[in-house]
Amino acid sequence: MPMSRWLTIAAIAMAAACSNSSTGYGNTPPPPPPPAPPPGGHSTTIDVRDNSFNPTPDTVSSGATVTFNWTGNNNHNVTFEDGIGSSATQGNGSTHTRTFGTVTSNTSFRFRCTVHSTNFTSGMSGVIVVKP
Repeated sequence: MPMSRWLTIAAIAMAAACSNSSTGYGNTPPPPPPPAPPPGGHSTTIDVRDNSFNPTPDTVSSGATVTFNWTGNNNHNVTFEDGIGSSATQGNGSTHTRTFGTVTSNTSFRFRCTVHSTNFTSGMSGVIVVKP
């Protein structure tokens, strides 16, 4: 078989191998999925239930306003560790909001219900992480 015929066959085989993809780049795998979000919710609404906050931890962006909605039968309050934006003790159907300012790094704001928790790390407590 003449050399020109071998070159023609090789060229056809290479073209066929490269045409298996709609992109024309062969069988390139798809890009990896995006990274998983941080744990916790990503909501601007937190339910104040009977002896719990949901979701917690929660992650929001700088400048976000978070609304607390009382949905349980017991009276509760939202008291922030930094003393800013705390609520009165109130019952089912009540709401309270806090707007978080600009932060330059992830900043945690711990809160609790003083009726049902004696500290910010156990009992009826939670945390909101504000991202820049």
